[in-house]
Amino acid sequence: MSLDPLTAAFDLGSSLIKRIWPDPEKQAEELNKLTKLKQDEKLGELQAQTSIMLAQINVNAESAKSDSVFVAGARPFILWVCGAGLGYTILIYPFMTWIWAALKATGHIPLDSTPPPELDSSAITGLVSGLLGLGTMRSVERVKGVQRNNLK
Repeated sequence: MSLDPLTAAFDLGSSLIKRIWPDPEKQAEELNKLTKLKQDEKLGELQAQTSIMLAQINVNAESAKSDSVFVAGARPFILWVCGAGLGYTILIYPFMTWIWAALKATGHIPLDSTPPPELDSSAITGLVSGLLGLGTMRSVERVKGVQRNNLK
């Protein structure tokens, strides 16, 4: 049994069709109708997701055109800060600690010295979530036609 409610409903419908119509031809006809309905539903979901992505692309393009540094510059700045923080946390810090341990083992660094600092990745995650939330909010405003293009 599927955990997806839509697939579970279609599985139930398929088993009901097999019980209701004993004639194999009628079963095949009804199962074909059910399959077409399922495909139409998936197509509708895909179209909805595509329209959301296109709306976000349009919002990004409009934001990038703005002359205001508060509109056009804020998102790239936050993206660079988050990218640098994630790069340090995921790539640089592990190598630095490995090199630090190797240098301590060979005696190049005193044994009582502290290792390089680790960034709090929850703060970076909060920034990324906030950025994505603001982007979504802006997209909803654009779709509803209530966006503001100034900071007055």
